[in-house]
Amino acid sequence: MHGVHQGTEPANFGKVLTAVLKEVRGLKKDGVSPEELRRAKDHLKGSLMLSLESTSSRMNRLAKQEMRFGSFLSLDEMLAAFDAVRPEDVEALLHRVLDEEQLASSPWAPSTSATSPPTSYKGDVQPRRLP
Repeated sequence: MHGVHQGTEPANFGKVLTAVLKEVRGLKKDGVSPEELRRAKDHLKGSLMLSLESTSSRMNRLAKQEMRFGSFLSLDEMLAAFDAVRPEDVEALLHRVLDEEQLASSPWAPSTSATSPPTSYKGDVQPRRLP
């Protein structure tokens, strides 16, 4: 399961949904540029290196690897895996993951009572096919 998270006022929900769909469709149509991919890889590498400073982050990463792969990847293996990703790999993933037939929206807004838990937003947006 993959998601896009955003926060906005209920009145802007339609604008935000339209902007997200525009980005999704643009990614599927145009893919990512080599520069965007390089920046994303650099960001992931930097985040990984910073996460090594936190014992809980390291343990969380190792637990996820054990559960998903049954083994651990070394830091060098992870960095090599990031470097091995090609634009066509990202494009294939985008087309598989960003299938508009499978997209769903779950808007939430605070209830009118400050003591009540959030409820599903029931404003002017009704369940419907995404634009």
